[in-house]
Amino acid sequence: MAEGRETSRTESVTERIMKYIRDSRLEPGTRMPTETACMELFGVSRSTLREAVKMLVAMNVLETRQGSGMFVSPRRGIPDDPLGLYFIYDDIRLDLLNVRLLIEPTVAKLAAERATAEEMAAIRQAAERVEDCIQKGELYGEADMAFHRMLAAASGNQVIFRLAIAIEQSIEQNIAYAGGYTEVNTMHLHRKIVEAVESRNGMQAYYFMTRHLVLFREHFGDEEARAIDNG
Repeated sequence: MAEGRETSRTESVTERIMKYIRDSRLEPGTRMPTETACMELFGVSRSTLREAVKMLVAMNVLETRQGSGMFVSPRRGIPDDPLGLYFIYDDIRLDLLNVRLLIEPTVAKLAAERATAEEMAAIRQAAERVEDCIQKGELYGEADMAFHRMLAAASGNQVIFRLAIAIEQSIEQNIAYAGGYTEVNTMHLHRKIVEAVESRNGMQAYYFMTRHLVLFREHFGDEEARAIDNG
């Protein structure tokens, strides 16, 4: 019985912390009050607060940084696999690319039309980070995801932003399957997208994002054709 009460208390604190974040309109990356301040703010013991924080970290609402404290997660409560893609056993690379082609060119167009100066700078920095990783021969999946995430954030459409995050894991899959095939084109087309955003040219941003994704799709189509020929 006591265990049930403790679980209920933890869930109640979890909900109150989420309400606090929402009511305070805290942005991703915002530092939360200290553990002691949170204990006072929510009127709970240290152990109950820590259990609630664990739940919120698992839910991608909060993240903890060793020695720095608690912060609002950039994922804003979006699960790591919200669409359950992990449990689709068939090869869904082309399905994911086709969904991205429905969403991301429009994202790039909106970013060109709506991005602030700060967002433009962040998009350029993200593209440069991708280039730096490629040129050094390093894995660049995380940097690539950050680039696309920055564009989605700059679109000004919060639902599109969440959809982009929901399917962004496909970016690393695409890179892994394509190998070095698209690296030069990725750098070139990322630059073109950045330039289009900075010049407020929505149609160019739409075109270059479409071309960027079509290159991956063409590669997978060629790969399938080779498999059939070899079969």
